[in-house]
Amino acid sequence: MKMKKALIGTMMAGALVIGAGASTGTYSDFFSEANSSGNKIELGTLKLQQTGDVGALLNGENLKPGSVVEGQSITVKNNGTLDGKLSVNVDSYILKDGNGNNISDLSRYNDIKIGLYVNGSSIGEVPIGQLPALYDQANAYLAGQTLAAGQSYTIKPVVKVNRVSGDQNHLQGLKLSGNISWKLSQKD
Repeated sequence: MKMKKALIGTMMAGALVIGAGASTGTYSDFFSEANSSGNKIELGTLKLQQTGDVGALLNGENLKPGSVVEGQSITVKNNGTLDGKLSVNVDSYILKDGNGNNISDLSRYNDIKIGLYVNGSSIGEVPIGQLPALYDQANAYLAGQTLAAGQSYTIKPVVKVNRVSGDQNHLQGLKLSGNISWKLSQKD
């Protein structure tokens, strides 16, 4: 029985020593290190630059049936480091008759067409009363294109006042005004 107690006591003391050693950890005099230098993260940029006359893109006065007016060519360039997608927006679009009244029945003005060219290619042509449809066509075309970093597009509008049979007196004094803006978004 004494032997059994001594054996149990020895086992418990051994367990305490092992437990004490485990809780304090082990140490080593060996180690190794490595480093990595020059780490950086740099995000790209999108910068849209417009060159050419930065005033009115289209300014036609005293037009008459048979007139064709080419607007000011502008160049929009991606001066950033990322590829992008260009889109166009028209706002504050107002069509007024010769008396200065806003025009609500646009169907009478189908003989005036506005077209848009990008890099010399026609994007489309619509009656003046459907100008937002032209920009929808332009955005559909541009959505399929990438404006790469450093690349540019040349954009030019054209207005045609078509001659039709019968009088076109309702066109006298017609005025169109609005703002056109360009946006460059990152390409996914």
